[in-house]
Amino acid sequence: MFAVELEKITKVYEDGTQALDAVSLQIPTGQIYGLLGPNGAGKSTLIGIISGIVKKTSGVARVFGADNSLDPQKSKLRLGLVTQEIVSEPIFTVYEVLDFFSGMYGVPANKRKKKIDEVLEALHLSGKRDTKARFLSGGMKRRLMVAKALIHEPELVILDEPTAGVDVELRQTIWQYVKDLNKKGVSIIFTTHYLEEAERLCERIAIINKGKLIVEEPQEKLKAMFGETTITAKVENYDREIPLKEKEDIIKKEQNTIKITTKSGNESYYLQLLATRGVLKEINVGHPSLEDIFVKLVKS
Repeated sequence: MFAVELEKITKVYEDGTQALDAVSLQIPTGQIYGLLGPNGAGKSTLIGIISGIVKKTSGVARVFGADNSLDPQKSKLRLGLVTQEIVSEPIFTVYEVLDFFSGMYGVPANKRKKKIDEVLEALHLSGKRDTKARFLSGGMKRRLMVAKALIHEPELVILDEPTAGVDVELRQTIWQYVKDLNKKGVSIIFTTHYLEEAERLCERIAIINKGKLIVEEPQEKLKAMFGETTITAKVENYDREIPLKEKEDIIKKEQNTIKITTKSGNESYYLQLLATRGVLKEINVGHPSLEDIFVKLVKS
């Protein structure tokens, strides 16, 4: 069973704006799944449809096999959502907020305190348990948003830009908590504009732009398909031609420096040639980043 299945999801708003155009995805259970795209790509609309907040125009959205338009309440109980916007309950303390939400999600009264204490500890909020939400800093409010989404131990967690505008310490805290949740079998959908986050956390990546799905693959396959490796070698007594592995590869030689640009996965071919055809003084291999691939695909 997939955590989420989307079949030709389309969303057209009342003003005629088409936010999504026949997007189909299958998000495996037990993975940290990256949903990437530039501003206005349709990511938040897609998340809203998965979580039941936004009504789709057409298509089918399933959460753990159940059509979320037929039984939206059941789907909502199985997921937790952290939105981009910070929503707080200013007159209540941190503990009171979590107690209310745990009750709303059906956590038994005799188990709430233990669960709240666990979440507060994990997100470094224990020292703020009796502080009213309105007195929290922006970073602390963001932690509380995450805590609210996780208090009922959902099977699927959707994190929509959870580290936007937070400091490095909080970002690393959220990263670690995401990893810990995933180790327990929780499926996670993660959106971010910090592509190094997606590169560090996500096993599989979907990129959407202008409401359309551009590509969806495991991260390593994505790099192999679209990434370029750069090999820079300093050599001596090297005057022979290097046969190209692929016709698209580029080889430049300036004095004693050879620079090769090739598709990811071809580097071993060139490294072997360089090692056997002259005196190799120094070599550096530059691997593609997820950011390089993202920019390439979105601009193409």
